[in-house]
Amino acid sequence: MLPKRRRLEKWLIEKVLQQGKLVRNSRVSLKYLVIPNRQSAFGLVVSSKVAKRATVRNKLKRRGRAVILKLLPGVKEGFLALIFFKRGSPEATFRDLENEITQLFKNAKALN
Repeated sequence: MLPKRRRLEKWLIEKVLQQGKLVRNSRVSLKYLVIPNRQSAFGLVVSSKVAKRATVRNKLKRRGRAVILKLLPGVKEGFLALIFFKRGSPEATFRDLENEITQLFKNAKALN
């Protein structure tokens, strides 16, 4: 579980959706916004179109949170991100998702 201070609040989610930049690959998309002097925060989105069963959606979110916690020490401050899982995500292994999310963070220049 992400610490509460590392989760995006509703008003920040709206701000990221409206003003954020988008990077994507085959299974995951990342919408991000950099706000200086703010702690980095994250949100995960899995649509019911991606997986009909809630257990599968929850599994994807758990895997996403695990990757974020792994990357967290290297993430720049002020980086706000929403991670959207796409249709191919449920079939992916944890290692595949980890590689794809890490690549998105690198493309967004979020890692130190």
